Amino acid sequence: MEEPKGNQNSGLVPVKKYGSWGFANKEGKIVIPCNWKYAFSFSEGLAYVEDYDKKHFYINETGNVVISSPWSWADGFVEGLARIRNEKKEYGFMDKTGSVVIPCKWMYAHCFNSGLALVQDNNGKKGFIDKHGNVVIPCKWNNASDFSEGLAKVQDENNKCGYIDMSGNVVIACKWVEALDFSEGLAGVKGRDEKSLGYQKWGYIDTKGNVVIPFTWDFADNFVNGFAKVQNRNSNLLTIDKTGKITE
Repeated sequence: MEEPKGNQNSGLVPVKKYGSWGFANKEGKIVIPCNWKYAFSFSEGLAYVEDYDKKHFYINETGNVVISSPWSWADGFVEGLARIRNEKKEYGFMDKTGSVVIPCKWMYAHCFNSGLALVQDNNGKKGFIDKHGNVVIPCKWNNASDFSEGLAKVQDENNKCGYIDMSGNVVIACKWVEALDFSEGLAGVKGRDEKSLGYQKWGYIDTKGNVVIPFTWDFADNFVNGFAKVQNRNSNLLTIDKTGKITE
């Protein structure tokens, strides 16, 4: 079973005892009995559990069932909504009363992020919906990622990557062979380095699409706390700062 997404915020963690699941506090004391076949982390005050009859529920921090879910699969709550999936494997969303607020009609859906959710339509194209289920960014992309720092990576019909803003406008043209999500104002992209006879290399761009670290690397990762891991042509992993300077 897929682990539901969502932030752990209750101080309770799933524990397994004698083959069944319950929840323990930070001291390790079981405070919700191990009566469930499966149990997943609390998210926004509710935890998703399954009993031995394969029925799904959401319980609160006292262990009381607050939502009985008829869905074949459901997810943790994020921004007040949880993904659900019907027997046809179509995705939608419900609120914390258990009411379906976005019908199950999407072939796939991500959790909500900054008020928008990435969805995939019947044609395999991806776009974004709001919390009313309205398509606010058309499903026209071959692939897309969640928004990060106000931008989402998208892939066009030519399988080139670029970035859109939360209005759906292309703010960085789809011209990169591969790309990462933005992190700390920079994104790793794979393009051509003319100095190396046109071989495709990784570098970094800023949120305006300007190349700030040249296409030097065979592999690049996201920046974390001002530094990123990169790999050179000898397969050595190195650490660089935001100027592209090797720090170790």
